[in-house]
Amino acid sequence: MTLLNGLLAFGAAAFALPLLIHLLNRNRFQIVDWGAMQFLQSSRNLSSRRLQWKQLLLLLLRCALPVLLALAMARPLFYSLLSADGRSAVSLAIVVDDSLSMFASETNGADAGTRKATRFSVACQAAVNLLEGLPPGSNATFLLGGSMPDALTEQVPDLLVPKVRDLQKRTIPAGPFSLEESIRRSLQWLSNSPNPRRQIVLISDFQRHEWADDIADPMLTVAKLVAAQTIPTELSFLWVGAGPDTVEPLSDNLSLDSLEVSPSNLVIDREASLSVTIANHGNAKTENVHVTLSIDGVEFDRQEVVIVPNSNAQFRSRWTPKRIGDHLLVAKILRDDTLMADNVLSTVAIVQEPFPILLIDGDIRNEPMQSETDFLRLALSPFSILSGRKGDTFSSKTIPIDQLTESMLKGMRAVCLCNVREVSETQQRWLRKSVEEGCGLMVFLGDRVNTEHYQRWASAANNGLRISLMSSREKTRTDTGRPSTGNSIVEDEEIPSSRIQTQSISFSPIRDMSSLSLSSLAGVRFDHRVPLQLDANAVNSASDASIAMRYEDGQAFMLEARIGQGRCLWVSCACDDDDSNLPTRAVFVPFIQKLATYVCRADVPMGRFPENEPWLRTLRDLQTKKPLAKANFVVAKPDGTEVSVQLTDEGLLRFNDTRLLGTYTAAPVRLESENPPVGEILDNALEHRAVGVRGNSSVLGKESQLESIGQDEIKTLATLGHATLALSAKELLEQTRSNWHGREAWTWLWLLVVFCFVAEMALEQSFSRHSRMSVATLASLEPRGTAA
Repeated sequence: MTLLNGLLAFGAAAFALPLLIHLLNRNRFQIVDWGAMQFLQSSRNLSSRRLQWKQLLLLLLRCALPVLLALAMARPLFYSLLSADGRSAVSLAIVVDDSLSMFASETNGADAGTRKATRFSVACQAAVNLLEGLPPGSNATFLLGGSMPDALTEQVPDLLVPKVRDLQKRTIPAGPFSLEESIRRSLQWLSNSPNPRRQIVLISDFQRHEWADDIADPMLTVAKLVAAQTIPTELSFLWVGAGPDTVEPLSDNLSLDSLEVSPSNLVIDREASLSVTIANHGNAKTENVHVTLSIDGVEFDRQEVVIVPNSNAQFRSRWTPKRIGDHLLVAKILRDDTLMADNVLSTVAIVQEPFPILLIDGDIRNEPMQSETDFLRLALSPFSILSGRKGDTFSSKTIPIDQLTESMLKGMRAVCLCNVREVSETQQRWLRKSVEEGCGLMVFLGDRVNTEHYQRWASAANNGLRISLMSSREKTRTDTGRPSTGNSIVEDEEIPSSRIQTQSISFSPIRDMSSLSLSSLAGVRFDHRVPLQLDANAVNSASDASIAMRYEDGQAFMLEARIGQGRCLWVSCACDDDDSNLPTRAVFVPFIQKLATYVCRADVPMGRFPENEPWLRTLRDLQTKKPLAKANFVVAKPDGTEVSVQLTDEGLLRFNDTRLLGTYTAAPVRLESENPPVGEILDNALEHRAVGVRGNSSVLGKESQLESIGQDEIKTLATLGHATLALSAKELLEQTRSNWHGREAWTWLWLLVVFCFVAEMALEQSFSRHSRMSVATLASLEPRGTAA
């Protein structure tokens, strides 16, 4: 027996009240002897026994009433009592793993061309059998347990069955299985269920990657969650597949592990390198495997690869984009195997126009490589300057400071002040406004800079751009040619002030550079610098200012700040070779391009988005040539369904339903009044189309191994989770149907309460009649008066 509202059962203690009243009233009667008593003695002896058992029965009824009332309100459930049809209503939560490995199929031994259903379709069929076998009055939910678990809205079993049958046809997997979140959502649904019988059935292939590594702690958490429920909830596991510990060859499985595009910042007419990795997860060599690479739906390249067992092969190609916007790259293995879902892999290459940067030169000269901006221009646009070819990420324009106007700043992604002596207050206001709107700013302080003038700039906290305190330019101290104890001369040895600290850099653009580039940067020698010190009074929380990089003596090499939507960098030396040998080092070009990318906010938009994250694109990313006529988009999900999405007021496309792996495409909704030519429609569709890809290749590669944990391991997990285990759908049905018995007894208890109340009233009436008869008898025995 189980009490559904156990706390209310303590109300049964109220039976003590009528018992206590009875005991207190027993000695309240006073015996008075009088003359007529002798005539009543025989009558009292006759009825005393009948009165005693009636009083005892009345006491028992009064004590039973609070006990029965408390038990009825506590809702006891007796599993041994069968309802009319032998079963009681059940609330059932079915959780089905829909991660990648669940979409594997195994070949029949006799005919390699005949395929069984996928593990996911088998799981759905088991769920259908459970739903069809539910007792009358039951309710159920069906929850897909891959990353970002999702439940079907229907809860009536008869209406839920056709929806689950439709899911059997699905071929698109979700991300890795979310055990804890799935159980939490199931328990939350069950907590609002009206039925006392509650059960969670978890159906999975128990793939080793997800269930063997670090699963003990989550399983203990699940056990605690289930045990904490007020109403007992049963947890059951169902394994789907060939069966634990069944030796079945799964060597016929290839997968695409990665599809990479380099460089990440792509511009028109700049050649990109494409690399595809194909993995063989089996024990047999595969030959004559054709792999294709398509771009925007058109096959671009095809190669034939040979892959030895348990190894990888590479597919390399090159591509020169000719159109800005989002390009969908799809690699595909043209071969059937055990798991078809990992034979296709997509990524997005986002091609952008070169980012315009305005260079303001403080010392323009006619001789080559003499002006302040010459080295900077070379680092930003090496292709166009050295070979006259297109393909540079940045396009630059150089002017002196006296030619700077407000109109010049429009459309610029960044402005560089290169050793500029002074900037007027009006120009400072223009720069501040431009930075607030998203333009980047880099300030290189060289020998021509009037530091006292810069010190008088308005601070970032006062609608200005200054974030530092600075003093006059100084020469870094070095010890060169120091003789040793012998005749030899020790190599040049610089003190820490002339080197950049490259260990433990927190500034992300430089921290992410290659180890070779960081090693080259560590070897740069600085001869002069303008000492910078972060001014706490000049910044506020909005500017988010900090020291981005330091010299080895702890002094600031570069300061950074965020002002409005823009980013600012203040560098303590010039950008040419007057203050350092940085322009002559191999690290100079990637170093400057990293800084320019940072201040331009030229980070590649999120084409591939990680797990449990929404897909985000800004309107600026989508508008390349022509503005959108309407801020409505239709997003096509990987399974082909379409969802209408409204852009936010900030021009942000946000799509949250990204649990399926694959490609998401967003296209603007065209107004009915628009009637452009067909060619323009196609151009606009490609121009404004946004593409995103959901998937993590490292996780997908592990799931493609298709190895399940053994039967003993599954039993151990079931024990940790206090769950029952079934190794087949038939076994689970037998278990659940044998447990779907029991009925609440509270209705019978309420009937007993009514019966006791009626019986008590009848006894009370009996005592009342007896009292009236006693009074009448006494009256008949009184002495009669005599006539006068």
